[in-house]
Amino acid sequence: MAGGAWLSLQLFINPDAVNDANKILPQAVQLKETNPEQQPQTLKKIEDSLRAQGQILGESLALETDTKNLITKSLVIPVLKRQSNCQTDCQEIVELRV
Repeated sequence: MAGGAWLSLQLFINPDAVNDANKILPQAVQLKETNPEQQPQTLKKIEDSLRAQGQILGESLALETDTKNLITKSLVIPVLKRQSNCQTDCQEIVELRV
């Protein structure tokens, strides 16, 4: 029981602890490892990674805002890509990121 409480606390504090917990668990009950690419990133990091892939970061839209201090809690960010067969400056949304 103490081991379960300890593991729960570790996973609550640090989701990457799953990777360490899998070393002691039997293979049949191992937990899904977290992917570092799915961890929250700064807008600058996202923009740099998209630019390297030839994509463009669109204008972010607030999904949830704290009404007391007007801090944005979550965003939707469109990822755009330029169309090659277009007469004007055309961009299409290829993905939405939260």
